Amino acid sequence: MHSSSRQRSCRRPTALEDAFEAAQWALLSSAGNALQQLGLRAAAGSPELAGIVRERQDLVAMVAGKEKALGQAGSAGADHADALVRLRGEIDSLRAELAGVDARLSESFPRYADLAHTKPLSVADVQALLDDDEGLLLMLAGHDHIFVWAVGKHDSAWTSRGTTRKLPNMS
Repeated sequence: MHSSSRQRSCRRPTALEDAFEAAQWALLSSAGNALQQLGLRAAAGSPELAGIVRERQDLVAMVAGKEKALGQAGSAGADHADALVRLRGEIDSLRAELAGVDARLSESFPRYADLAHTKPLSVADVQALLDDDEGLLLMLAGHDHIFVWAVGKHDSAWTSRGTTRKLPNMS
C-alpha cells in the first residue's frame, strides 16, 4: 500500500516542529471552526460579547469574499487592474477593522479571546503537558501521503508514507 517511507527524528527539530504545527492547522476545518464560533457565541452569555463576536465573524466573511473576488479578478487579466487595486484596498481596510475588533476582544474579554483563537501547540508545549508514561500520536492523511507524529515526554519523531493506490472518486 505504500511506495515510500521516510522517518525523521529530532535531529532537525525545526522541520519536525514546523510540520507538527502545520498539521494541526490543516486539521482545523472551516465547518468545525464555524460550529465552534457559533457555540462560543451562544455560550458567551453577554450581549456585548455576542455582538463583538458577530461583528468579527461578519468581517472575516467579508475578507474571504473580497479575497475570492480578488483571485477571480486577478485571473481575468490586466483588464481589471483598477478592480485589483480597489479590492486590495478594501481587504486592507477590513483587516485593519478586524485587528481593532480582535484588540477589543482581547482587552474586554481575554478568556474568550484565548478560547476563540486557538493556535497549534508546539512539540515542546505538548511535551510539557505529558507525564513520563504518556504520549501523543497525531495523524494527517493527505492526497497521496499519510503523516504521523509521535510525541513523548522526552522525545519526538515523525514519518510519512506515500500511497500508490488511488481512492475512488465519490463525486
